[in-house]
Amino acid sequence: MKQFENVKLSLIISLLVILYGFALGGLFGAYETNIKNYLNSKAETVFETVYNGDIAVKENIVSKGWEYFKLSHTHALGLGSISLILIVFFSFFSINSTLKYITSMMISLGALGYTLYWTMAALKAPLIGNTELTKETLSYIAVPAAGLSLIGLLLLVIIVAYKFCVKHS
Repeated sequence: MKQFENVKLSLIISLLVILYGFALGGLFGAYETNIKNYLNSKAETVFETVYNGDIAVKENIVSKGWEYFKLSHTHALGLGSISLILIVFFSFFSINSTLKYITSMMISLGALGYTLYWTMAALKAPLIGNTELTKETLSYIAVPAAGLSLIGLLLLVIIVAYKFCVKHS
């Protein structure tokens, strides 16, 4: 199991992201109404000041909050699984251990960060009353997380291409 030495933490992070996705799914199944009521109650606390008494706008934002929770669930399962597969695949390559560690951490932390971004957006949207503003206020999480995933994947592609094409030609 020496091939996993430099990617252990990344594998654990990826597994935790997947676990988070499954946990959200379980919570949705058991407590969907409660979660929606919670989002609605948050919006109610700022109904007059943020929504200016507009029920339709409030209902739309609360609905978006629920959609953001579902996006968090979907991203956790998708990005968590993809990061796990990529890191396991990557672990079998003979490359610099620091590069292996950094690349795998970028991929797994990106998956974690982007998943948490959507959870935070779900919780924050009803209080802000504007989905675009909500996403903008959380861009400090979304942009680095997406960037980490993308750069990690790009590094992996470069390393794989080098190992398969350049080194063996």
